[in-house]
Amino acid sequence: MALHMVELEGIIESIDPDGNGGAILKMFGIEVLVDATAFNPGPNQPSSVSSPTVKLTAEQLTRADEFPGRTGKDGFEAGTAIVIGNFDTADGKIHVNVPAPPPNQGAIEFEANPSLTVEPGETVLLGPVTKNDASGFHVNGVNVVRLTDDRMEAKSTRNEFGFEIIIETVAEMTLASVEGYYGDDGIFHASLIETDGELADHEPQISFLRGEGRTRGASFELKFRGGIAVEGMPLGTPRAIFRLSRVDMVNGVQQTFLLRNYSEPITAGTPFIRFDIDDTFPLLPTPLDTVPTKILLELTNAPNQAKAEGEIEVR
Repeated sequence: MALHMVELEGIIESIDPDGNGGAILKMFGIEVLVDATAFNPGPNQPSSVSSPTVKLTAEQLTRADEFPGRTGKDGFEAGTAIVIGNFDTADGKIHVNVPAPPPNQGAIEFEANPSLTVEPGETVLLGPVTKNDASGFHVNGVNVVRLTDDRMEAKSTRNEFGFEIIIETVAEMTLASVEGYYGDDGIFHASLIETDGELADHEPQISFLRGEGRTRGASFELKFRGGIAVEGMPLGTPRAIFRLSRVDMVNGVQQTFLLRNYSEPITAGTPFIRFDIDDTFPLLPTPLDTVPTKILLELTNAPNQAKAEGEIEVR
């Protein structure tokens, strides 16, 4: 018996409950077993099952209610799935779970952080905002409506630095990027809208955009990017200062300091600063001997001590 890494991307044929808190997904004519542990991992492990905007429960994944604009399709059926898991030679099945490698695994590489990502359709709309008034929001002439379904509920409209903007202030001909799916009702149902407009919050802000981590022997590597909105910073502040901590569930929530960093210089007429972190940190004694799955950013020299949390994709 042994586990072998697998990756699948394709059309979902069906998704059904397995009767034990998990699910059975069918694609390419084969079954993928999504164990209950994938939805309820350990305290410092990321949830493995998601849509582009929501960490899904087993009920949400298998719910048959139609998404808006997908007449005759049960839930995520006929949508897209990306499976990163393991083929188990014991039962000849592909599993998405929290694996415990068998004693005879040997040197065979297996996936220690399986995941399943699903969505009704993998579609992107990029172009100018051609209408933005009380009657609707259009990009490239296509009617765009934010999703409210709890299985893929739209995030707030944000700019490229990750800060919420007021969608009513977006001027026509502003470039916009929209993700979601195009429905049979002639509407693009959006889970994410990224464009430029007036900030919803005029205090200093810090954002986490995306990040990943991996173990490197006795240390772990973090790579992530974020942004800083400098509006509201005290006049004459040369740079923004932020601290990075790992967040773990150890006797409650524990924050462990990792580093203190400085932004690029703050200059007049530049409201946003982007930053990238690529650094290596020592592993700590158990239970902090793994890559953190969540981090905390704190803007320490801002009057409001702005904060942002982010989830790290473990590689």
